[in-house]
Amino acid sequence: MFQPREAAKALLHGLRSLAEAREEGAGPHLERMSEYAGILAGNLPEATGDTERITPAILEDLCEICPLYDIGKMGIPNAILLKTTKLTPEEFEIIKTHATLGAETLRGLGLVKPQSGHSLVLMGIQIAESHHEKWDGTGYPKGLTGEAIPLAARIVALADVYDALTSRRSYRLAFFHNQARKIILDGRGKHFDPALVDCFLALEDRFLEIRRNCQGFASD
Repeated sequence: MFQPREAAKALLHGLRSLAEAREEGAGPHLERMSEYAGILAGNLPEATGDTERITPAILEDLCEICPLYDIGKMGIPNAILLKTTKLTPEEFEIIKTHATLGAETLRGLGLVKPQSGHSLVLMGIQIAESHHEKWDGTGYPKGLTGEAIPLAARIVALADVYDALTSRRSYRLAFFHNQARKIILDGRGKHFDPALVDCFLALEDRFLEIRRNCQGFASD
């Protein structure tokens, strides 16, 4: 018989399988996202002295739930989600709804209750809804600023941007690591939590190692 947390994890793994089936190459991307997020989160206690917000249990939850960060894209029409040319302003507004759709999907599982794997699912809701928020308040869907953005979402935001930049797309080649590094550094205190950018810079060799093992990587 499943324990509540095991049941939650089984259901979440099913959702992940659906997400992987929706977009070609999603599986490796989601694996990298978990690795990047785990590296950043695992280094935060040492870098910041904050040993309370990133415990071993929270780190485990983050790596487990991270692949569902974009689950809301399941509700975006293929004609927009898989479009290979520039989105119109109207199409981009539709894409932006995936953050709210993802949070609503995970809330709809009915698992955010005591003894129901709720810490894992609650973190997933925070990530899905807030991974496009920006440190300076210019993100979406709520325009949250600074530490009002859940920490897990801030971690996933940086991991997502790095992976997106260094991955080949139908409309462009992958960026070199140093190009992605510059964009992330330029976003310190604007797009990204400054402490996380500092962690990224301290750990960039590990990010680079993960990318070098991936098809389509742009070699510096």
